Amino acid sequence: MKSNLLLCLAATMLFGNCQQEQSSEPLSDRIANYTIDCAFAPATKVITATQTLHWRNASNDTLSELLFHTYMNAFQNDKSTYWQEAGEVPDELRGNWGYCKIKRLSLGSGEDLTASVKFIQPDDHNRNDQTVFSVPLPRALLPDSSLSIHIEFETQLPALVERTGFLDDFFIAAQWFPKIAVYEKYRHRWSCSQYHYNSEFFADFGVYDVSITLPNDYVVAASGLLQQETELADGLKKWRFIMADVHDFAWSADKQFRKSKISHKDLDILLYLRPQNEALKERIVSAAKHAYDFCTEYLGEYPYSQVSIVDTPTFGSVMEYNTMFFTGNFDGSGANLASEVPVPASNRFPERLTIHEFAHSWWYGMVANDEAKEAWLDEGLTEFTTVKAFEKAYGEALLLPESGDTLLIRDYRKRDFLRNPRPVIAKKSWQYDSHEAYYIASYIKPRLMLLSYDKYYGHDRWQPVMQTFFQRWKFKHPITRNFIDVAREMTGHNLRLELQQLLQTPGVIDFGVGGVSEKSVTIEKRGTLDFPVWIEAGFGDSTRVLKRWDGQKPHATFYFPSKDTPITRVHIDPKGIVEFELDKTNNEWP
Repeated sequence: MKSNLLLCLAATMLFGNCQQEQSSEPLSDRIANYTIDCAFAPATKVITATQTLHWRNASNDTLSELLFHTYMNAFQNDKSTYWQEAGEVPDELRGNWGYCKIKRLSLGSGEDLTASVKFIQPDDHNRNDQTVFSVPLPRALLPDSSLSIHIEFETQLPALVERTGFLDDFFIAAQWFPKIAVYEKYRHRWSCSQYHYNSEFFADFGVYDVSITLPNDYVVAASGLLQQETELADGLKKWRFIMADVHDFAWSADKQFRKSKISHKDLDILLYLRPQNEALKERIVSAAKHAYDFCTEYLGEYPYSQVSIVDTPTFGSVMEYNTMFFTGNFDGSGANLASEVPVPASNRFPERLTIHEFAHSWWYGMVANDEAKEAWLDEGLTEFTTVKAFEKAYGEALLLPESGDTLLIRDYRKRDFLRNPRPVIAKKSWQYDSHEAYYIASYIKPRLMLLSYDKYYGHDRWQPVMQTFFQRWKFKHPITRNFIDVAREMTGHNLRLELQQLLQTPGVIDFGVGGVSEKSVTIEKRGTLDFPVWIEAGFGDSTRVLKRWDGQKPHATFYFPSKDTPITRVHIDPKGIVEFELDKTNNEWP
């Protein structure tokens, strides 16, 4: 029986009664555990809430302060770091700002610490940014000690432009509560980045018990198992959700949602579809099933009993959360609002999007690296997984236009990389000079790198790299070095220097035919990065010979003295293994 179906013993220990039973061991260390009771007023878009956090110091350090994220404060004005980095504020946000206001903060022992709450800016010193705050403790917190913190807060939802907020009567509450930062015990410091335009999120695992009160004509989707619905006075209803071994909690509400439940193997798929997209239902569900099947086989078990899939009207709200993600009727063109006309079956972008968001459940959801500092460990690995899952289910074609070339799934936005191939992959998200550079470095470039390794080593040798990394580091917050170590171990090759080059330097991979004689061929490394490559020489007698080159030196000459006929053709990378080579037009002779 799956562990999250059995979560409630732990929840009972922390929070009281629960409808279900749990007998399994926790999957995570459950450092940060939340009880939240909130009420949402759709007319004002205000959430009023109380929160109790049970937090454990899992390090060997004695702590004198706690750090928290208040991500929603990125939307309180155009002076926040988020919008300063974005450079342009959408018109719909002006006049519809959002915030998270701490009204009272106290310890479980009773001390009121509200006056000591201080907003800090550890990344850029922008005093107008209030997405991180610190709280000094009246008594030091010893190693392996716990405390409880009670917070009363108010969150104003902004216009829905980026992942959270409202659009008409459609609501997403994401990053809506004060969230404690991660204390990195091996680095002896808090990891608490401000909310940057390019970054996503980072938090510790725990148990969430969240109650949401809303008018009873709304349908609520949440990243948790629904425990009960209670009818209240004045046309209100309270929904209570619990989920264990997760590091976030988000919810969505809409009067138009049509909720359906589809069972697939050990998984319950809860689909929240808007009426105009009813024709997309089977495509979304089918893609989710394919993603579940592939990721479970390729990486490992999905340990939760359900996933909630929410149809969203705007591409700006497409996002993954623990056991819930947002997808919709989008054609991949970059248009923000969903079309009222279903995307045709010849365009598989809705399938790609659904697979991508569900695949995040393994990387963002369980491996849970610090996305503000090394986004590629989530986005790049998710992109690679998306391609592999999509190709197994649907074949190679993402788009089959009536006229023009077919777009392959693995080539999606590859042109962006070819125009700008130099952004460094393993880099803090806010250090890129543009969102395009961040996207190329975090999504496209690592996807192409991983696909190249997958082709070079083959499934039987590369799949163990991905699976072992997932299995070894799920629920543990890995860093880039951990991936390099697993790749080196599982392939049996010393990939450390090669991967460090590919991930941590701005160079490119490029080869070219330098010169050909009757019995020899010279291959040049015209880029700055190393990558092994195959060279095929064809001869006048129609025979062909393959040579492998490690690609480390500026050039290499290969001799064929035993051949009786001259070289008539040369092809570098004849099988197209190196998917992120900059220029393939010079790979053949003549």
